[in-house]
Amino acid sequence: MTDTDLDVREALDRLAAEAGPPRGADAADAAVTLARRQRRTRAAWAAGALAVALLGAAAPAVLPDAGPVPGETAGGQHTQQAAPALPDLPTRGSLAGDEDFVAGVAAIDWSGPLGRDGAVLRPPESSRHVAFAGELPDGRRWALVTGEDEGQLLHAWFGGPAGAAPDELALIAPPERSGRGATVAVLDTTGAQPVLVVVTRPFDGARYSPGTVRLGDGSIGRVWTELPGDDGVLVAEVPAPVHPGSEVVDLLRDGSRTSLRYVSRTAGTPVPVAWSIASTADPSLTADPAVEQRFVGCLLPQGFVVRFGADGALTVVYPTPAARRSDVELVHARAGWDAVVDDCAARALAGG
Repeated sequence: MTDTDLDVREALDRLAAEAGPPRGADAADAAVTLARRQRRTRAAWAAGALAVALLGAAAPAVLPDAGPVPGETAGGQHTQQAAPALPDLPTRGSLAGDEDFVAGVAAIDWSGPLGRDGAVLRPPESSRHVAFAGELPDGRRWALVTGEDEGQLLHAWFGGPAGAAPDELALIAPPERSGRGATVAVLDTTGAQPVLVVVTRPFDGARYSPGTVRLGDGSIGRVWTELPGDDGVLVAEVPAPVHPGSEVVDLLRDGSRTSLRYVSRTAGTPVPVAWSIASTADPSLTADPAVEQRFVGCLLPQGFVVRFGADGALTVVYPTPAARRSDVELVHARAGWDAVVDDCAARALAGG
């Protein structure tokens, strides 16, 4: 692990600790809100729920920063320079010189419905090419194999323990379709330390950021780790993403940076999910009107909004931050909001 990696970890830990908890609403306003709630019908609440949910989902202040726009340079210029396809480049990696190992990896059969969402991929052995074969920092052996199926370029990642022979390697991520000249990257968080592998054109560089943070001047930005490597193969242990999907990998090519559109994930590595600012309450909290009243009365003074659907389901909408937050701050705030909801639920069910 590099000193830069340690600096990134320390920065994330410090910023997470400094992020403030969610702020409650004024008690008088909360009392008025509660009184109005008692006079409204559940149908009216349902209409309000939809409006608030849509408004909250569109508010950039509560959504994670997606990072640089894919396909654009840091200066906003689109890059259109062609790059050779991975099958046109020689095998690279620390095991590239082991001809028997490379040949054995190329012979691994990965035909059948192995692709994402059950897609049937059948690249014939004659089309397969080992783009990367090497050892990770922890000794595990990984390989990236490309192939073609009816003119479509595919790639698949295989992995095994330290010293594994080709027949001991197995798929570690679903095979995927890829464009010619595409850079391929995969993130693995199943080991003791997250590992990122980027296979791209020779002389390209790359950097990684686990998410946005609050910088010293008060702005929101990213702390970057430059990925070590040469010959277009970049392998490094990296800080874990702040939340699945918050990470960004920037590619440096011919003096310009572009953000990779997609980073594959190994089996067991959390995949990005839609960020939610609301949750549905357990039915046990609405079955008894007295319990429901206590639950709602606990949430409203703390800045939450509650809505009822036509089916009677209760949705808890989390407080909207007054200003834009970084990924670190948002995750910390979400954890605090979840804790408040859990505490109010426990109090309501206990009769307190």
